[in-house]
Amino acid sequence: MPSDSSHSHIESAMLSSPADKGEHVESATNSAELVGPNPDDAQASAVRYGVLCGLCVMAMLAYVQRNSIVVAEATIRTELGLSEMQMRYFFVMYALFQIPTGCVAHTWGVRRALTQFAWCSR
Repeated sequence: MPSDSSHSHIESAMLSSPADKGEHVESATNSAELVGPNPDDAQASAVRYGVLCGLCVMAMLAYVQRNSIVVAEATIRTELGLSEMQMRYFFVMYALFQIPTGCVAHTWGVRRALTQFAWCSR
């Protein structure tokens, strides 16, 4: 069984840093300063901003498209002879079927899923 003195020797060896032993230690900031700025960071930032801009444009188009149906809703309802309650059911079912439709498109691929949806709707 080890003595208490061996435990204290191990603990002191673990707690001491290389600088305490007189060894050369290079800090992380010094190594970063030696390397300098990465030229790819500017290009990556430009790509990130481009993707962010594209996502914002797509979100805006989706918002406008969804709100445009509200303008046409009265005309659609009168032409199809639907009540307000039937139109609400249509919108609820439209929203609920977005999830399984997206899963099918993700699993099968968009082209195959759209072809299948078009084939089934005729």
